[in-house]
Amino acid sequence: TEAAALPKLRKLAEDPNLELAVNAAYTAAKISLDPKDAAPLVNRRFLRSADPDIRIDVAHRLQWLGPLGVPYLDALIPLLDDGDNKVVEAAVTTITYHAPEGSAAARAVADRK
Repeated sequence: TEAAALPKLRKLAEDPNLELAVNAAYTAAKISLDPKDAAPLVNRRFLRSADPDIRIDVAHRLQWLGPLGVPYLDALIPLLDDGDNKVVEAAVTTITYHAPEGSAAARAVADRK
């Protein structure tokens, strides 16, 4: 069953392969519907990855999680100053879609307009 896969997915979210780890963290959150399982997505190693595709993927995954990802949107604020425009665009889109009005993430986007 899906629930039986959760322990393995949570372990894979710590895998050195960043793409695998992001996929595992996202899948665990989707299966469990627990916001705590979305927390690994904003791991510093993902948000500071040298690979812009990883940073973009994290922003997209938080957007796809909808309300499950909302508690972690403030972690995307540093991506608003990223050197890669696609990373910035992904962070802005996710924050704009889901950040509560007045939240730090929403204010950070508004300050940059």
